[in-house]
Amino acid sequence: TPRPTFLTSQTDYETAVLQAKKYIQAGDIFQANLSLRFEAITSAESWEIYRTLQRINPSPMSSYWQTPWGDVISCSPERLVQLQGRKVETRPIAGTRSRGATTAIDRQLAQDLITNTKERAEHIMLVDLERNDLGRVCEWGSVVVDELLTIERYSHVMHLVSNITGTLGADCDTVDLIRALFPGGTITGCPKVRCMEIIEELEGIRRSLFYGSCGYLDQRGYLDLNILIRTLLFSPNFPGLGAESSPQPRTPSPGLRTAKIWGQVGAGIVADSDPEKEWYESLHKAQAQIAAIGALS
Repeated sequence: TPRPTFLTSQTDYETAVLQAKKYIQAGDIFQANLSLRFEAITSAESWEIYRTLQRINPSPMSSYWQTPWGDVISCSPERLVQLQGRKVETRPIAGTRSRGATTAIDRQLAQDLITNTKERAEHIMLVDLERNDLGRVCEWGSVVVDELLTIERYSHVMHLVSNITGTLGADCDTVDLIRALFPGGTITGCPKVRCMEIIEELEGIRRSLFYGSCGYLDQRGYLDLNILIRTLLFSPNFPGLGAESSPQPRTPSPGLRTAKIWGQVGAGIVADSDPEKEWYESLHKAQAQIAAIGALS
């Protein structure tokens, strides 16, 4: 099985980063998330890949589900929003380092991440964005950052994470809540709408379901949604996911022994971002998914 292929070259990605920085310098935006697609051929079944990924990189917001366009295999660490009763919670992730080869190196990388001025500024900007989003639908004065700039470790990377809570307003429901928070600020940037316009311009391939959400809404009105990062889309009949096409419905073919699988990774771009470092940060975020595919192929 060939190694995964990235559908955006390093040169093109770094050029997009430089263009995003121009928008930041012009005052259009403060921060943007730029992503790229990778693909591979696999002979494994989607459920096997999911189970392998869970062993390699267990994550709190993982999911496996089947759609008309393929099977979604997610080891997402990030919660977009949870609603229990009237209590709302969102848990943004922004800021990444690869894991260290030894405990001492790992501790040093974590210390570097949590004290890095650029990473802290980017993270706090996105925390403020999500606070404002929650404030649109929560009771006045109820929105609180109850966890700020903590480190979460996963198999191949570590992240800066914060937690924000609030009380859903009496005149708001779950649909209002989703409208206020979706899509997550950590995978668009700030401000959201202008960032999405710039992402549409700079990313060569449209995101499809990547960086969307999956989760549940139950009869009580309880809600829990992730953000579809660290996610793969598996399809036995190679649906179109390019810039000019929409996913094609899945039509199983019993004789087909291989399937195509896609993933999406990216990085947050700010005024002083180094394009090469952002490229390698994106690649680091793909390591667990690529390892799971490789282990079964």
